[in-house]
Amino acid sequence: MSIKTTKSRDVTHETSSFRLNYKDFKKRIFALSSLLFNQRKKLYPKRDTSIIYEETISILTDLLFILLANQRNLIELSEDTDITLNLKMEVSNLRDHDITNEKWDEELHSLIRELYKIMKETRLNTDILSILVEDSWEKSKLTVLANKNGSSNNRREKGSYYTKDELIDVIVKNTIDPLCSNKSIKEILNLKIIDPAVGSGSFILSALKRILFHIKNLTKEDIDINSYKKEIIKNCLYGVDINPNALKSAIYSLWIEVGENQFPISTIKRNFVEGDSLLAREWNLKKNNYDEENLILLNNYLVGKLLNGDKVKDWEEEYEELFVKKGNGKLLNDDLIEKGRNSKTFIWQVSFKNVYKNSNGFDGVIGNPPWNKVKAHLKEFFIHYDLTIKGMQGKALKKYVEEEFLSQEYYKKLWNDHKKNVSSYSKAVNNSPQFQHQAYVINGRRQGGDRDLYKYFLELAYNLTCENGYVGFIIPAAFTHSEGTTGMRELLFNQNNIQLLFTVENRDNIFPIDSRFKYALLIFKKTKTGEADIKCRFMLRSLEEVNNSLKNNELLKIPSDLINLLSPNYKTLPDIKSQYEVELLKKIYKVHPLINSTRGWKIQFNRELDMTNDSNLFVHKEVINKEHKDYYPLYEGRMINQFDFAAKEYISGEGRQAKWGDLSWEAKKILPHFYVQKIEVEKKNIEANKARPGYCDIAGQTNERAVQTALIPRHTVAGNKVPTVRITPNDVAHNLLWIALTNSFVFDWLMRLRMSTTINFFHWNQLPLPLIDVFSNCGKKLVVNSAKLSLLSPYMDKEREELIHFYNGEVNSDEVKPVIYSNERQEIRAEIDALVANVFGLNLPDIAFVLYQFPLLDRKQPGLPGDKCLNNRGEGSYITRDLVLYHYLSINNQPTSQDIIEVYNQCNINIKEITGDIRRIDKRVNEAKELNAIAYVPGRK
Repeated sequence: MSIKTTKSRDVTHETSSFRLNYKDFKKRIFALSSLLFNQRKKLYPKRDTSIIYEETISILTDLLFILLANQRNLIELSEDTDITLNLKMEVSNLRDHDITNEKWDEELHSLIRELYKIMKETRLNTDILSILVEDSWEKSKLTVLANKNGSSNNRREKGSYYTKDELIDVIVKNTIDPLCSNKSIKEILNLKIIDPAVGSGSFILSALKRILFHIKNLTKEDIDINSYKKEIIKNCLYGVDINPNALKSAIYSLWIEVGENQFPISTIKRNFVEGDSLLAREWNLKKNNYDEENLILLNNYLVGKLLNGDKVKDWEEEYEELFVKKGNGKLLNDDLIEKGRNSKTFIWQVSFKNVYKNSNGFDGVIGNPPWNKVKAHLKEFFIHYDLTIKGMQGKALKKYVEEEFLSQEYYKKLWNDHKKNVSSYSKAVNNSPQFQHQAYVINGRRQGGDRDLYKYFLELAYNLTCENGYVGFIIPAAFTHSEGTTGMRELLFNQNNIQLLFTVENRDNIFPIDSRFKYALLIFKKTKTGEADIKCRFMLRSLEEVNNSLKNNELLKIPSDLINLLSPNYKTLPDIKSQYEVELLKKIYKVHPLINSTRGWKIQFNRELDMTNDSNLFVHKEVINKEHKDYYPLYEGRMINQFDFAAKEYISGEGRQAKWGDLSWEAKKILPHFYVQKIEVEKKNIEANKARPGYCDIAGQTNERAVQTALIPRHTVAGNKVPTVRITPNDVAHNLLWIALTNSFVFDWLMRLRMSTTINFFHWNQLPLPLIDVFSNCGKKLVVNSAKLSLLSPYMDKEREELIHFYNGEVNSDEVKPVIYSNERQEIRAEIDALVANVFGLNLPDIAFVLYQFPLLDRKQPGLPGDKCLNNRGEGSYITRDLVLYHYLSINNQPTSQDIIEVYNQCNINIKEITGDIRRIDKRVNEAKELNAIAYVPGRK
């Protein structure tokens, strides 16, 4: 390498035109990588394309590093010779690849010259090194048999994404700051920080800057910045990644950050390990007198056994048996040793001796670990054989791969071997003794869920951290409420101090995924016992809200005993948004039992038919007309709405192109897309001969309404998106009571605090539901009102007869006559919501608070003069909210003339800016009706 001697200086990251044209720059890099890859395949026709690909990415990473260093005068590129030849020589000087004699065509030379010119004229940040190793274009080393263990080098396949600096800084600042607090410079320089999935080193680079910040603050005189940078890198910063190119990018970024060309890259490399963190193993070297060489040999052997599908009961005992009792380990299987070695396993205490010689672990673990499930990915496997696959997805991708590749035995075998390797890897990781909290037993049933990589990395971080150390991770927000993370919540809440837990919607497009997806910022301190309060904020919508919450110390404090009250089995955290909400939840959960608890409602949830696995049973109406057989209509999710068993009718089309139409209240019919033969339904023992409650399980926290339940008519069958319900006692009155309770705003609010995009069975079992006698005045009123709304059309004639018979004359046919006009239905629904609020024990400010959590109501209704939407944009209608409050006041014999602004002041919500001059609740309702506003009308169907 032609290193130019320069004065040591602090290299800063500057804003540049690159920032404004990041996509264009990426396209240039992709074009260059694609062209180089294809040319090198021609140069080496007998070599495995996977190896050529990995080398190509490595060469381009070296090339970008050299150009960055040249920008900063750390490496001198002579312009007297051809720049491409010069760059090839510099890449070769890095000693990973000798490409000096490779012949590249003029098109490739031209692209390299353009890149050189751009990078000479524009100062770029080191984050460009992440483009090739963390972008979704990168394929996996798993795509061929080169990688035997089934783990992946591909950041995309592992669900990792490039993380924006602002988000990294939040994690790093709140992890590093408490570690540096009240410490001397010497003590700070003794901190040990690691990113176990380091990628291109963004978190480690941020940690370097934050530690340097604290050192600067501890001295009043000028300091040698570069000397401290080098000390921090040598003593404090560590990383692991299975991808050698990602690891190389991290090392290069740190070297450029130092900005001193005499600083050996090898010094940085010592602290960074190419390996699989999840297959690595901790051995207690202090407790036992292990021979290091034998230990490494045994570790490889035991990991090989795990990958082979075998289980290892006691690792320490294996050492004793094979190396102490039986000598030198000759009984070890060489094939398994090789399998373990190829897996990139390692021993933490051996690879990081500098850390473990004086400690039981790292002081801090930081990062954005992979989020994906451990499974084989079709796209990432085949992309290196055909780069056009990059733009494909879904059925088109599957069809293309089947026709172009899987029709050939060679590729079919590769793919099947790959799936087998991934499955073996998944089992090996899951059976590793270091992961003891991935599953949790509840009521005799083992809860583990999908094998998500982030869950393993989270437990690994806990294991790697010494006592009183800190972990700062970005993970999916599902951690707070998914069934599969129960074991990890039990561990973290009971044995750690949760310093920070934010859930944030991806509305800033921080990650290249759906904007509705929520991620979590988690920082915890490892302690022997859990602290009293969890400091958190949920449902934040931007990075700006995150920073404002931290700046203003606007953190909720959820007591640990409240978690045990709200979710005694699963330890889930509802998406609580205010301290008022905390107190309201306490009030409800202390009084009302959870569904399916000892004192609670007894409910069985059922999935009758699977829309995929049972699709061979589905037929269209045209088939029925030709056959003389009995068929049942098949229910799909869109056919269900609140108190509505026939919300939509099928019109035409298939799949996502299928067209559906709305059905009015006076024209309720069951007009499905598919039918299923009666005999096939009977074979599956489905109770299709009775009407039963069902619900649409596709929902969302930010939807207009989330819970949508209705009574499914008899002689129908439901697909898996319409789970059905069997209540004990199993009668029409309890069915209708359950529908009334679950369609209420109070219950919907409770569910929205739990779920994300799907209402799973375990969500129901965490919710309280009041026990109401169906013969009590309140119970009977709710049942009758529910019947008026639900038992529409001749489909429900028998259910009306059953209900009249159930009450033995106390209810007559006129009382349960169907109500089909919206202006009448709104009064009944508002009365139900008011009655349910009473049953739950809510006061007026409480139900007002609950209604405020539904900002999308009444979007199609005319608003009162001066009223604005909750987002303060345009006219807003509040007829549903006001009508519920009006009925609540009426049934409780309270004045209906109360001031709506004053009501909301009592629950700490200011609605003055969105409320016009009409403030009396009764007057608001009357004036809205004069404008023909109708409550409970969906804003979008």
